[in-house]
Amino acid sequence: MHERKAEASFDCHAKEIVHVVHTPDQSLLMLACALDPLTVAREHHGFDLQVSTPTLTKFPSIAAQSGDDKMILLFIVSSEDITESEEAALTSILASAAKQQVPVILTGAAIRIAAEQRLLDGHAVALHWQIGVPTWVTKARLDVKHQIFCKSGLYYTCPGGTALLDLTLEVIRQYFGDPAHERVCRKLQINVTRRPQDIQAGKLRAEKQYLPYKVGRAIEIMQQRLSPTLPLCDICQILGVSQRQLERLFVRYVQDSPRSYYRKVQLNEARWLCENTDLNLTEIAKACGFGGSSTLSSRYRKAFGITPTRQRELQYLGASSVGPEDC
Repeated sequence: MHERKAEASFDCHAKEIVHVVHTPDQSLLMLACALDPLTVAREHHGFDLQVSTPTLTKFPSIAAQSGDDKMILLFIVSSEDITESEEAALTSILASAAKQQVPVILTGAAIRIAAEQRLLDGHAVALHWQIGVPTWVTKARLDVKHQIFCKSGLYYTCPGGTALLDLTLEVIRQYFGDPAHERVCRKLQINVTRRPQDIQAGKLRAEKQYLPYKVGRAIEIMQQRLSPTLPLCDICQILGVSQRQLERLFVRYVQDSPRSYYRKVQLNEARWLCENTDLNLTEIAKACGFGGSSTLSSRYRKAFGITPTRQRELQYLGASSVGPEDC
């Protein structure tokens, strides 16, 4: 397992607070996706886990950033439909958290409220693939992703459901380390977790309905064989089609050539490793099918408009991820 870079360091003598704010009508399953992993993590790290509804949240606990109390994470587990009083309370909570630079995990209506407060301008956000493009998305110039979750600056977003479990586990990994993540997974009997760039299951199923079997199978082979790069003729042999046939199918159904699509799969994996691990560029290049770090840097910059080294600098500074949507 690759070791994640620490997101921040905290004074071990301070009283650290992780606060979960949830709307009263929120599903118990989704709430458990946040609370259960945090409860296990608290057993070993000793932070104070506070839970409240928006209208009953004590603002001093949100704003406390000095003395013995220090808010280190704020989860807002919200449904899409909320009351006026809940909306007003969440608006105040988000404003307070932004003022104190508290990292916030957003779901449901909280994403919209944060966008309307202009807290997410230009940020990448994970929205449910069926939500469309509401006006508030356009006004805030959001970079909408149909992924399991996104991190951009101080804000984490996810489309809801069990995606919140994957997001919570990743937050635990980033803030409390790999051992904490492994301990939580072991205690809760979690064998597989999804990566942030994984596409939402519903969207994948919808897309696969329109993809011929051979195109979908070719994409699976590319994702499973990142390095070394499998020659296109070998993929065609596995599928039982000619190279020309596969190229025609790709152009028709994914508007790209097989070679170009394969390279995008490798580049997106390289970007994830760059942002989420301490592997050096040579190791990342080898893992993703590139000849060396110089080749990786050149193609990375051409694809995402930034070098991997600069990407890591921005990641360290808390800047948002740069680049097109994952393929």
